[in-house]
Amino acid sequence: MTRKRAKTRDGWLVALLDWSTGLPGAEVRMLRADIFETVLLRPLPLLFSGVGLVLISGAAAMLTRTRWALLWCLFDLVMVLARFLVSLRLGRGQSLAEGLARCVVVASVPTFLLFGLGCTASFLIGPAALQMVVTAAMMSLIAGLASRWAALPRLAIATMLAAAAPFGAAVLYVHGAIGALFTVAATTTAALTLQNHSTLVAMLRGSHQARRLSRTDSLTGLANRSGLAAEVARLEAEAAPEQSVAALFVDLDGFKAVNDAYGHAAGDAVLVEVAARLAEEAAPHFVCRLGGDEFVILLLDMGAIEATRTSERLVRRIEQPLIDIAPGPIQVGASIGIATGSIADGALARLLDEADAALYRVKRTGGNGHARFGPAGTPTV
Repeated sequence: MTRKRAKTRDGWLVALLDWSTGLPGAEVRMLRADIFETVLLRPLPLLFSGVGLVLISGAAAMLTRTRWALLWCLFDLVMVLARFLVSLRLGRGQSLAEGLARCVVVASVPTFLLFGLGCTASFLIGPAALQMVVTAAMMSLIAGLASRWAALPRLAIATMLAAAAPFGAAVLYVHGAIGALFTVAATTTAALTLQNHSTLVAMLRGSHQARRLSRTDSLTGLANRSGLAAEVARLEAEAAPEQSVAALFVDLDGFKAVNDAYGHAAGDAVLVEVAARLAEEAAPHFVCRLGGDEFVILLLDMGAIEATRTSERLVRRIEQPLIDIAPGPIQVGASIGIATGSIADGALARLLDEADAALYRVKRTGGNGHARFGPAGTPTV
């Protein structure tokens, strides 16, 4: 029941933050990790901003000598320390789980709201010096949200309004015209969130497209060697260590003869069609082209028996004649090396090496078949 409640709560957080981006569902899923990277502060910037928060609440505690100001300062200390520890983890190059990242972002909202209430109370009862300090602090908060939370414009603007509205009312009540000036300045700064959002999203789209192209084979549209490395890293970071996986190394038989007989344009057309067949037969699993006529397939939650059956289907599908490429039908075969195991730190790289070794066993025995890397460390047909 506890796990179910946690899953439901995380679902609400996902829905809230996805809505806050103002982006279509497909795009926000694509850019979600990049968005959190822009929102979460690194250790040094967070240290400066955290010290600023604590200094403001600390000044309120010293100058007003009230219990609420002291509690406000203690709350800021705890929240800043917690955020700093999380940011230190990011600063060391470790990835932050999306669930924890969502909690960090949402937990920042009450901190900012309490900050707005604290500044409001400080302005109403504090001396002139404290009034000046908290006014500057509120403008800094609004400017910071307008830039740092530009990827979440709806949440950023809602947080600004909730934090700044009581303060603006207090300034209007005490100083009238100055309050009006603060309201205009705060509104103008908050409006920059939308402009910053457009600029940031354009940058994230370009960055994502560049990464996608660098990991994609330009001929077949499959992932390339870099894409395989990224997928291996993702699986080792996100999948359960005990989750089973099968690695298939695929090499075409008779492909060189196609190039020699019909030219490289025909050879490229063969690779495109074979890639499409592999992707269709292996869907929804990961398929990539390493280069030349070599492909790799990663089959999640598959053991040796299922992987062998899949390899048999792939061999039969690839050897079906290819038409409309040359004057007559073209036929190529496939040799497939299979290795199975579980996902663990470094295990996928070993499985790929074992599948490669099994592949060459097939090639040495004539090709157009499959072999599995045996438990004793030797390829077995």
